[in-house]
Amino acid sequence: MAKLVKCKTCEYQVTQTAKSCVQCYTKNPGLTSTDHLIHCISIVTFTVAMMLLYKISFNEHLIQIADVEAAGFEKHYQRQTLINNAADGWVGRWNSEHIELYQFANIRLLIWNFFQARRSG
Repeated sequence: MAKLVKCKTCEYQVTQTAKSCVQCYTKNPGLTSTDHLIHCISIVTFTVAMMLLYKISFNEHLIQIADVEAAGFEKHYQRQTLINNAADGWVGRWNSEHIELYQFANIRLLIWNFFQARRSG
């Protein structure tokens, strides 16, 4: 059975989950400001937890610079690095292929046409 509480306006007995009071028609008569605060804190906590989980899972898929250098890639400033506004560039071989890696300080400055024109098809 639902818990009975006093309406926050007229103090008539209503269920805590009632949509409106049957006597004074106040909306959500059984919910106090503390209940609203608890709901807001719960929503904020859930949102922050989801953002942290997303960030953790996303970062696991990124290549770390230490891993690149451990694989034998050498840091080089190349002409293409400067053309494409990259902060740094690495060159190396991976599975017998020549690979160039770039690190960008600002992705908005990236020239996407350069990469699309050279993409393997």
